[in-house]
Amino acid sequence: MTKQTFANTNSHSAWLAKAGFGLALHWTAESLPRGGDRPLPFAQAVERFDVSRLAQQCTDSGAGWLLFTISHAWQHLPFPSETLERVLPGRTCERDLMGEITAALAVVNIPIIFYYPNVAGDTDPDWQRASGWLYDPKSYAELQYDLVAEIGERYGHRLAGWWLDNCYDPKLHYPPWHHLAPSVDGHAGLYDFKRYAQMLRIGNANRILTFNFSGTSAWQSALGDGIVDYAAGESNHLDRVPASSLSGEGGSQWHSFVWMDEFWVHTTPGDVPPPRYETGDVVDYIRYVIRHGGAFSYGAAPYQDELVADATMDQLRAIKKALHG
Repeated sequence: MTKQTFANTNSHSAWLAKAGFGLALHWTAESLPRGGDRPLPFAQAVERFDVSRLAQQCTDSGAGWLLFTISHAWQHLPFPSETLERVLPGRTCERDLMGEITAALAVVNIPIIFYYPNVAGDTDPDWQRASGWLYDPKSYAELQYDLVAEIGERYGHRLAGWWLDNCYDPKLHYPPWHHLAPSVDGHAGLYDFKRYAQMLRIGNANRILTFNFSGTSAWQSALGDGIVDYAAGESNHLDRVPASSLSGEGGSQWHSFVWMDEFWVHTTPGDVPPPRYETGDVVDYIRYVIRHGGAFSYGAAPYQDELVADATMDQLRAIKKALHG
């Protein structure tokens, strides 16, 4: 690929570098309410979701964007979807939660990026069977293209980006479908990523996107060269820094995404643990990342009902004050 290709692709992500740091929430079908030991049924949790509370927490955090899960572990969607209902009835919601969230965030000028997992894991055997994951990788990939196209058309310019998980490079060998086709090795073997990118941008040609090719490993996959706008950047620690703005995978926008309190999702009964890092260390890290043209997503594991934990919000407010005065 040429440098000009990268430049054209990454022009979409200039706002990400300018914003610097964002808030990322894994609010999922497994998220526990505060003080609870089991989640409410997903549709019921969606009905009770407090959009105004979320918008206020995003504003209070000083985040330049919100990265928010639309599905994780179990294939549920917090909005209507003809595509999913046709394949697996009962896994969508009457309330268009993401429509309300995108509208509320637009009022406070905070762009939203959708997280989508891309796999049918063992936690959800009904989805594995219905989607073709277990026996027809090609049909499974086509279903994903249809789903993201429907979602992108629904939300249009209110959807600023995608973060697509579990597109692991074949070199990771996770998982192979050798019993079906020896050439399909690794989750990434499912997809034509150029076509996938086209489907992901339906409704908004400037929508930024990334595929998580490397997980927390070396961030050196070449699968997204000339296709992705920013690096997925999944990491367990504040131990990676950018060499330059476009030093992400394939010359994309550099980006790091770290869990900062509980490990991604609040699934352990009791309170969400306090932030893992001292506030001063987080501020220093974010400042360094921004100064070198990078972007950082602060991952908080929200409660099902109260969303971001109090101690985490206290740190986010302190970060906002330090960065913005």
